[in-house]
Amino acid sequence: ELFSGIGGMRVSLEGAGVKLKSVVAVEINQECNRTYRHNFPEDPAGAVRAKLVEQLGPADFGGMDLWTMSPPCQPYSTTKGAVQRDDADPRSAGLAHLIAMLTSDAMPDETLPRWVLLENVKGFNGSKMHERFRAALASRGFSFRQFLLSPAQCRVPNNRMRFYLLAERSRRWAHVTLSEVATSMPSREEGEEEK
Repeated sequence: ELFSGIGGMRVSLEGAGVKLKSVVAVEINQECNRTYRHNFPEDPAGAVRAKLVEQLGPADFGGMDLWTMSPPCQPYSTTKGAVQRDDADPRSAGLAHLIAMLTSDAMPDETLPRWVLLENVKGFNGSKMHERFRAALASRGFSFRQFLLSPAQCRVPNNRMRFYLLAERSRRWAHVTLSEVATSMPSREEGEEEK
């Protein structure tokens, strides 16, 4: 769980019935890390790593099936008064580092996950970092689906539109165009047909 905060992605996955064998949380904010440890007291020591994502190297990623991430949203926010600095914003450095690692020969195929799940504000869709992230994933054999969804569509009492990118290291979604962004959840039948 990259840019893990207090563990929101993990709670969502577990709530959806995803069985997690082990979890590594990477977050620089110590208050968030204390809250994460409080939320998941069963985690072994060392599961929460107090470091910047940009400090991670290829060896830190071995054996992970899934990368989840909610990179800082301020560079892409469309709220009143926000300055969308995109890739020029220093808060994009962690995601830029992941992109550089994905496109580097230093990151062997066996250190790549099978799945990647990114969540951000709707303004991330179409940003330079969005384009760079998709290109990096595609260069390593990932196909992906993109969504603009409100948590209210999943019965969560929050009506803020969010951007999601779900990537799988396969050709499963190779037919999906780069500009295609779904605005509703796929049915279970759709997901079962694509397996």
